[in-house]
Amino acid sequence: MDAIASNAEGLEQPSPHDVQAQLRRILEGRDFTPREQRRKFLKYVVEETLAGRVKYLKGVSIAMSVFDRDETFDQHNDPIVRLEARRLRRDLDSYYATAGRNDPIRISIPKGGYVPLFEWQRATGLQVAETLLAMPKGPKIAVLPFLSLSADAGRQYVSDGITEQLTTELARFGDLWVLPLGSVQQYKAGLADPRELHSEFGAKYALEGSVLEMDDTIRITARLIDVENARYIWVKSYDATFTPASIYEVQDAITNEVAGNLAGKYGVLAQRDMAQAKRKAPDSRDAYDCVLRYYDYHISINTGQHEEVKASLERAVALDPAYAEAWAVLANVYMQESRFLLGRRETLKDVVAKARAAVRRAIDLDPSDPTGYMMHSNLLFSEGDLAGFKQEGETALRLNPNNSNSLAHYGVRLAFIGDWDRGRSLVDKALALNPVHPHWYRLADVVYRYNRGDYQQALAELNKMDMPNFFWTHLFRAAILGQLDRLEKATAAAHNLLELRPAFLQEASSLIDAWQFPLPLRKSIVEGLGKAGLEFPAETAV
Repeated sequence: MDAIASNAEGLEQPSPHDVQAQLRRILEGRDFTPREQRRKFLKYVVEETLAGRVKYLKGVSIAMSVFDRDETFDQHNDPIVRLEARRLRRDLDSYYATAGRNDPIRISIPKGGYVPLFEWQRATGLQVAETLLAMPKGPKIAVLPFLSLSADAGRQYVSDGITEQLTTELARFGDLWVLPLGSVQQYKAGLADPRELHSEFGAKYALEGSVLEMDDTIRITARLIDVENARYIWVKSYDATFTPASIYEVQDAITNEVAGNLAGKYGVLAQRDMAQAKRKAPDSRDAYDCVLRYYDYHISINTGQHEEVKASLERAVALDPAYAEAWAVLANVYMQESRFLLGRRETLKDVVAKARAAVRRAIDLDPSDPTGYMMHSNLLFSEGDLAGFKQEGETALRLNPNNSNSLAHYGVRLAFIGDWDRGRSLVDKALALNPVHPHWYRLADVVYRYNRGDYQQALAELNKMDMPNFFWTHLFRAAILGQLDRLEKATAAAHNLLELRPAFLQEASSLIDAWQFPLPLRKSIVEGLGKAGLEFPAETAV
């Protein structure tokens, strides 16, 4: 592969001078924030390529030139180059998704090697630049240095790396204002005063922790502090075994889990803010509170609250028309009117058009926010455009692979169309990242077990869901119990379904078709409902 490429419009290839200017722009800017060794890594591979020494860009030469390894370096036992290359690719992707979106040249490092690629990229206009200037909507969290408790001072790089990675991962969540204090010397000595963090930086929370290595075991403890009240509100320890070759993978896994536990709209941080927002009168909520109200509603999906939530989100975009996430979740609320048949049938086309407009607005306002792409993915799924659904879903995960809500939205739908392995794997990750997840995450496993004919296990999974106001839980309970020939309980579940959806028998075809189940699964669901005593009109084709 050539290192320097022209773009699709036939422009001349970037010159070495152009590439050097772009490299300086990246390294000297404030928005490219990886640790110093990765910055050195990028500089080295770019300059070696421009000097015509591409054939020497191998793992061993990079390890010796960038990471201070000697001639005994064995890349099979020490994967530092491969892992740091992966992180550098992620750093570059994040840079070009945000601050570097309008830069003239894109520098990337394709997978499978270390030779960089230089391409012209088209600027996307002033609207993106204005969006980048917008400050985060959520609470401020100060990320403090994780202290090394190891006896070997030379192992400090492990705790430094974890601090840096946590800062980067948390910053991927647009609903947090992350203060990167991990390199501040006074905090490295463990001298942070929580109340000073509040008065000096306006921080609402602080994340601190420690790293202890013992033989082949590492323990990382993370603690979340409410700085206004100077008290711990969340503490968790993570233990893992490691070898010198696996320490970086272990570090990645633990930082991802900490970020997933804390961040996102169902993480520890948002749960606290969500509880506060619920206590406010609807007309006194700010735009951020209105969005939190949506996520609170989405835990249980009580469709009786749908109109209130829609009005709240319409208030949010009126208060803050540039709030990309508010537009994205408003699109999903509009689509729920079609998906759950909540409005009048004659207005459903108008609702879908409003959803399309809202999701386009979300993506235009902030192309780096995964929520817009995920809600667009959901919309395309409902319309039966499965190729588009997958493309937008993968984009959302690429922008933030640790957002449990995106993982669950996409994973559940993949499972519903029969991609059981990938779908359930994504949902499993969402469940692991967020112990306080909405119960609908478990629908993927319910449907998987039902499809296999493992009705008892499907029922066990369904029993883990506490969603009494969501008609789909009663629908599946009736179908599962019907297939188990537990007809008295199946009939009771069917009765509960009809109480929530009196017109279900007439609506069943549209409601079930919206989830794109394969035909054999649809027929099996209808069969189970029939055994539960639900008799569909002759003209209803499911």
